[in-house]
Amino acid sequence: MPTELAAQEAASSPAIKTLQLTYRKKINAASSENVKSSEVQASSPDDLPFSTTEMVGGGGALLILTGLALVAGREIRKRFRGFLSEISQLKETIATGNTERASLAAQLEEAIRLKKSIESTLSNTQTNFSQYITQAEEVVEELKGLIRQREDAFYGLRDQSEEINVQSKAQLESMKKAEITLRNQLRVVTGGVNRFKEEIKIYKEIIESLRSINTDTKEKLRMARQKARDLENGSAYRTLVRQFEDLTKTLEGIRRANDLPLSKPFHLKDRSTASLLS
Repeated sequence: MPTELAAQEAASSPAIKTLQLTYRKKINAASSENVKSSEVQASSPDDLPFSTTEMVGGGGALLILTGLALVAGREIRKRFRGFLSEISQLKETIATGNTERASLAAQLEEAIRLKKSIESTLSNTQTNFSQYITQAEEVVEELKGLIRQREDAFYGLRDQSEEINVQSKAQLESMKKAEITLRNQLRVVTGGVNRFKEEIKIYKEIIESLRSINTDTKEKLRMARQKARDLENGSAYRTLVRQFEDLTKTLEGIRRANDLPLSKPFHLKDRSTASLLS
């Protein structure tokens, strides 16, 4: 702040010095004019406050000098009053300049205060912006972690679906073999009563085995349906549904071939998850 005030004073000093120099020149010029006026008045007898006849005698020179002094004094007083008026105006101008300088100093202080406030605001803004960037980076990392979890879950369900598919195919092959064995055994039953009873016993065991297999298959179907609820990929979902439909049709075919009671058929009216689970 003192540096700015000193700079303003340094800037206003040349103007004040110029005004002072101008008025000094005017005073010097007025003094020169007074001297010339005195000389001219002294050379003009008509302008003197006494007649030329009074100059006769020993006091003539003194009277002349007294008259010249009176005339010069009046002129000097007149000019001096004008100079006093101009000096008063100069003082008013200087006072106005000081007032303006004080106003400029106050404005400069306000500008410096605003500058510091703006710098503080900018610093706070930069700090807040850095915090926002850090928070955004943390959110991005969390989103990446969630995406990785969803990918792991999806690939895990896909692997489980493939495993279920392989197990279902193996069970279907086992059922086909059991069906062939059952038909062969039914052909041999006519060989005799004892043999028929033995074959019936075997037949019952096979039926129990088929029921156990059917129960196990139903449980796996139920688990697959439960996992299908969380499966979001449409292509993998439709593939799994087609596998379930094929498995159900195969089971129904085996039941019909062996005259077993039919279970409730599984029909997929709609490909949506809601219709599958209804």
